[in-house]
Amino acid sequence: MNSVTNNADGSTCKTFTETIHAGGKTTTQSGKACKAPGGSWNVERS
Repeated sequence: MNSVTNNADGSTCKTFTETIHAGGKTTTQSGKACKAPGGSWNVERS
């Protein structure tokens, strides 16, 4: 996890970076996850 922010609507978002190893290759992806009102997390990958 890289950073935590609070949106104007009170929801919490966290940015992250992950390393993926698949098929003999390694890639890095970044994204943001925001907590929805019901408690689940919505993930946006960039």
